[in-house]
Amino acid sequence: MARKPFYFQARKGKKGVTYYIRFNNSDGTLLPARSSGQRTKAAAETWAYEQLKEGIIGKDKDITFFEYARDFWQWDKCEYVKSKLVRGKMISRRYVDEMYRLLHNHIMPYFKNMKLSQIKRRTIEGFIFHLSDKEGTRGKLSPSSINRILGNLNIILSRAESMEYIIRNPMRGVERPAESSRESGTFTMDEIKLMFSEDAQYSIWNGDMKLFTANLLALTTGVRLGEIRALQVQNVYKDYIEI
Repeated sequence: MARKPFYFQARKGKKGVTYYIRFNNSDGTLLPARSSGQRTKAAAETWAYEQLKEGIIGKDKDITFFEYARDFWQWDKCEYVKSKLVRGKMISRRYVDEMYRLLHNHIMPYFKNMKLSQIKRRTIEGFIFHLSDKEGTRGKLSPSSINRILGNLNIILSRAESMEYIIRNPMRGVERPAESSRESGTFTMDEIKLMFSEDAQYSIWNGDMKLFTANLLALTTGVRLGEIRALQVQNVYKDYIEI
């Protein structure tokens, strides 16, 4: 009897048992479990075959990181950049050029021969160890430099996930190196624009929208940390805030 191209997982919840399905990937691994929404194994099996028949379950496309990312961060070729510009979202040429440099100096040499489907969380962990031992122009890379590189990789893999090249971004949930405190100073206007661009939400602020918003509020209004922490939703209006 031929083996089914998926496996069942029965999970108990408040409303009883729900069957989850793990489909086989192209490289022989299993894709993340998906809820069938079904309460019986027979119904879950029917649902799974329907997903395969309709092509709804996309398998990881069997291409290398180089094949996918070689044009990434090239201003005139990168689909990610084009998608931002078409939607009227802010992304600067200087930011894109810097990300291109980080991609080809640090990320591409490590991942270029790997299949996208082979990049897992454990692969990312190995990459972090690699970066922590790597020598830059001024010695070993600092935690902040490593985090900028990881932020870059996260954008690339997030785009691969949204375009259905991979099922799940392996960067999700990866703990990044802690950055040591530095002597305070004044940011340049270019640094400020980079810090608060849309892409910075992930490449600099690690997707923490509360932190991003609090710092943007401090920058644009001059309010102090204690005032931001005490801010209530009823004090926020369309055109102003009430301190």
